Amino acid sequence: MKHLFLFLFLTAALFHGTPSLCDTAKDDDAEELKQAVEPIKKAAEQGDITAQYKLGVLYSQGIGMEQDNAKACRWYRKAAEQGDMKAQYMLGRMYYNGEGVPQDFVKARQWWEKAADRGNPSAQVSIGAMYEHGEGVKKDLAAAREWYDKACGRGFKEGCTELERLNRK
Repeated sequence: MKHLFLFLFLTAALFHGTPSLCDTAKDDDAEELKQAVEPIKKAAEQGDITAQYKLGVLYSQGIGMEQDNAKACRWYRKAAEQGDMKAQYMLGRMYYNGEGVPQDFVKARQWWEKAADRGNPSAQVSIGAMYEHGEGVKKDLAAAREWYDKACGRGFKEGCTELERLNRK
């Protein structure tokens, strides 16, 4: 029962982005937490896209294993190449920040565009910011507005906030 609880807690952390999960686990629970990761790792290795994305999250946050951005990128890439828009967004973010890979605004934008084209509003806002600030693209406030507007149109509050802010300039 305790093992099931840890597995469910770990899964909830993946969906809610709880970065301090390991801080809440007791030292004696660390081994059980690692065991709870094993089914995800096995499914990822067998090609399960969702498990690949989740394993990327686990590596990037150091949940149930040593934090390793290079491995996180590897798993995000596997899922991203198969069309997982959350993985595409995260891989773009890793390239943008230079986490686990060399910083590369062009690759960040390419991955974000794939996610944005599938409707990911976080990617749409990120691309808008790149155009607004001229990061990896020529500065283009009209293009920035378009990307922020797309995110806002999806009901994404951050997109609306950025659009309003940019329109006040």
